[in-house]
Amino acid sequence: MKENEGKAILLDRLAPKRWVHYRSSLYEVDGLKLHVRWCSTYPKRPSHYKFNINASTLRADLEIWICGSPDMYYILPVSEIRKMYGHPRAYHDYRHPNMRVVTVNTTDHAVIFARGGTGINLRDYLLAKLPSPR
Repeated sequence: MKENEGKAILLDRLAPKRWVHYRSSLYEVDGLKLHVRWCSTYPKRPSHYKFNINASTLRADLEIWICGSPDMYYILPVSEIRKMYGHPRAYHDYRHPNMRVVTVNTTDHAVIFARGGTGINLRDYLLAKLPSPR
């Protein structure tokens, strides 16, 4: 499945006929800005997915990480993403120092975002729904 197709399938499930695509990974639903990211499955590590946190992420209200399929996703408030981004030992993208790198483990439903195995449990965000319209 292609990235844009997978994003559209998930957004149609979460907000039928209510989502608008602005650019790249930025969408809007009922006044909420969504930063929607897709990561394909890597055959050698099928339960691990890497995502970047960048300036676009921090401008959104919610971050959606789609892990290989619209059937496996997490919806996080950007307040959680800001904590990861601002952590003193956060993993920096070696080519883009203003980006941070995280790894989502879909078996444990956890994300590791800083040296020393620092992470959080994602179970509360697994297959979450969007908040009611404002």
